[in-house]
Amino acid sequence: MNSVNTKNNVARIFLLFLLLGFAYYGWGFYKDSLIYQVTDNAYLGANVIQVSPRISGQILQLPVVNNQAVKRGDLLFSLDDEPYRLAIGEYQAKLNQSTQAVGVNLSGVLLEKSLLEEKKLQLENAKRFGRRQEELSRSHFLSVQALDNSRMAVALAETEVRQAQAALMQANQRVKFAGSQNPAVQESIADLERARLNLKYTKVYSPVAGSVANLTARPGVYVQAGQPLFAVIDEQSWWVDANFKETQMEGIVPGKLVKIRLDRCPNIEFNGVVESIAGGTGASFSLLPPQNANGNWVKVTQRIPVRIRLNQKNLACPFIIGTSVEAKVMLK
Repeated sequence: MNSVNTKNNVARIFLLFLLLGFAYYGWGFYKDSLIYQVTDNAYLGANVIQVSPRISGQILQLPVVNNQAVKRGDLLFSLDDEPYRLAIGEYQAKLNQSTQAVGVNLSGVLLEKSLLEEKKLQLENAKRFGRRQEELSRSHFLSVQALDNSRMAVALAETEVRQAQAALMQANQRVKFAGSQNPAVQESIADLERARLNLKYTKVYSPVAGSVANLTARPGVYVQAGQPLFAVIDEQSWWVDANFKETQMEGIVPGKLVKIRLDRCPNIEFNGVVESIAGGTGASFSLLPPQNANGNWVKVTQRIPVRIRLNQKNLACPFIIGTSVEAKVMLK
């Protein structure tokens, strides 16, 4: 009987210690929840710049390899520039032709102006001669035929002046603007500038300092304009996208300090700051959002993405995008 009572007492004491342990850890968990909120549904991210050519062509040089570190301004690849150099020569010739055509048209205008002045002088001479003929005719010193001839000469001179004026108008229509303001010259200049830009685009340089990723291109391959060839991961900007439960969001606001631990380097702690909070839950942007109006709806705690900016790096634990992270937001 005593042994049974002893066993019952031991069981009660064990149960009591077990309850005290649960209470202790429960109180610790509650107290910690007032100090920080933590989630392991978080991943490391960075700006990933897709590198693609602005023009089509054959890859001539590819001095980088996959995972290579590059600096801003380093040559990533170059295309065969021979077709674009030839295009510059072609458009330069067209510009010269357009400029010469404008010069010819201007010369035509000057010629038509001089012809018009000549016809006006001839008209004035015909009119003066006609007036003298009229005076002689009134004094009966001139025959009627001679008077008619002088009048016809004036009419003919007037016709030639009108023809010269029409020719001058047509010449002016051919040259509405002079020099670089001429539409044909402007078009040739634009074509030449575009050809020079295309030649410049045959060399592609790194826009940021970072590392090359997902490189599959090879020298000699013909690529199209806008075709993604590989990516450059920007090493200057790193962040963590942490997905907290909606029940954890109280007290999480921009500016709060965050302690970060990467799963691949659990013994190294990084500092971060809450930068922004998403305007919708992660499920809100899915193809099949959970909200529905039928009777099969089941309430599920949603997660809200929180962007955390990292303030430091550690050479002992290089950052790799997509790796898992534990984020602990300090509420106090």
